Amino acid sequence: MIHQYELKSNVFKQCNYSVISVRSKCFLHRLVSNAEEALCEVDNFNEKFLLGFLAGLIDTDGKIEKGKIFSCSITNKNKLIIDATRRACLILGFKHSVYNSRSKCRLFIFNKVHALS
Repeated sequence: MIHQYELKSNVFKQCNYSVISVRSKCFLHRLVSNAEEALCEVDNFNEKFLLGFLAGLIDTDGKIEKGKIFSCSITNKNKLIIDATRRACLILGFKHSVYNSRSKCRLFIFNKVHALS
C-alpha cells in the first residue's frame, strides 16, 4: 500500500521488530477505509482468524469477568466493530448479547471463553 500510493516512509529496527513509519493523513484514511471493508467481510474469515480477532478485541477493548457466569465483554464506540464481533460470535457458536447506548456499544460473550485464551 505504501508503494502503491507513493508515500514517503522510514523503515527502522526496534528490538526484534521492523517498524515502518509513514506520516500521511491520506495513508491513515486509506488504512481505516481498508480495515472497515475487511470488517464487512468477516463472514468469509476462517475460525482461527476469527478467534484471533476476538482475542485481540478483548485485549484492547475488553475485559474478562469472573462471577457466577464466566464471561467477557467488549466495549467500543464503533458500531461496525461491534457488528463484526457479533457476526464472528454467531459463526463461532458463542452465546452473546449486545447493549447499545448513545455513546458506545457493549458485547458480552458467555460461553466458550476458554477458546479465546
